[in-house]
Order: sequence, then structure tokens, then C-alpha cells
Amino acid sequence: MCLIVFLISCFLQCSIADEILLWKSKRTFIEADCIKNYRYLISNFAENKILLKDIELASLVALSYFPELKNIEIEFVLDDIKTTMETRPKINYLLSFNKKRKYVIYVDSIVKLNYGILIDQVPFNALIGLIGHELSHIVDYERRGILNLISLLFNYSDLEFKKNFEEFIDLQTINKGLAWQLYDWADFAMCKSNASEKYKNFKMALYMDPVEIEKFIVNN
Repeated sequence: MCLIVFLISCFLQCSIADEILLWKSKRTFIEADCIKNYRYLISNFAENKILLKDIELASLVALSYFPELKNIEIEFVLDDIKTTMETRPKINYLLSFNKKRKYVIYVDSIVKLNYGILIDQVPFNALIGLIGHELSHIVDYERRGILNLISLLFNYSDLEFKKNFEEFIDLQTINKGLAWQLYDWADFAMCKSNASEKYKNFKMALYMDPVEIEKFIVNN
């Protein structure tokens, strides 16, 4: 009996794992479908992560595309910031050569005069694309030495540098398999949201727009 239970358990785990692998080419994630895999996602991708309850499921789905971040400590924090999400290394860990880096993904909690988009307004599939973009930042940070990372943070204030860097991160997100999710985020943020025109123009000036993303998908 124990052997039968064990074999059934293994079969179910393998079936879920196979389904997760099929996600790599998935056009649209439906929240209700992803909930069915919640136990698998939480047991495999929540280690060393502090997630916000409202975006926990979308975060786990996005994290499933970044197995290299399994042992990296990442905390999602609500804060009043100038964009929907932004990622920063924790300063005390950034300046230490002996400690593993830790990262914070800040999530905007207040929108003033429609300048911005709150996460509860973002469709589920688009939210996965947005989080995937932020996780791509962490992958990039992890590849950099401390002096290179400090130089990046210093140069980020230059508009042209920032645009090139953010488009590079968009491409990394696409190459991870989240092309359509990033497309949905760009389409929502730049075209369909209730954000101000000023905010939409800010997004279009720095990131790949939906047309660029779709063209990249079609040609690759």
C-alpha cells in the first residue's frame, strides 16, 4: 500500500512538473488555472523569498522561469515609489564582499494624479511579465562584480543609458520565455491603463513597446 501511495505521489509530481515545463511557451496564464499548481509552486520557488500576498501567485509563476534565483534572498515590499515596481540590492549586502547579496523588489502603494499603475489594476498575465522583468534585473545584478554594479547604479541616472539598459533587461525577460507576458504588460501600461499620458510616455521612452516586442517574437 505504501509503495502504491509513493508511486501515485511521484506520478502526480511528475505530471505537475511536466505541466510547468509547458509553461515556457504559454501565451496567457489564467489565474484560476495557476492556483491548481499552487502547492507545487510554493514548495519549489518560494524558498528564500518574502512575497506579498496579493501578488504571491503571479510572483511564483514568474519565479518558475528563474531557477537560478532559488537560493537568492528576495523580498517584495510595498512602498511609495515613482513607478509600479523597481528592484534594488540591499545596500548593506551590496557593500559586503563576504555576504550573499539580498534584493528588494519595491511595489508602488500610492498613485498621485494617475501618475503610475497599482498592481491591483494589472491583469494577471501582464503582472507575471512585469515581475519577470524585475527578476531579470536580479539575474543581471548577480552576474556583476561589486564595482561593476556600483558603476551601473551610478550611470542609471543618465537617460540614454537607462533606456539602453531597460531595453536590454526586456530582451532578457523575453529570452527567459516570458515574451507574451511582457507584451501584455507593455500593452496594458502604455495603451490600456488609466495612467496619465505623462506616465505612459515615460514608459514608452525607456522600455520596449508592444509593437517592438511582438516584432521580436515573430522574427525569433
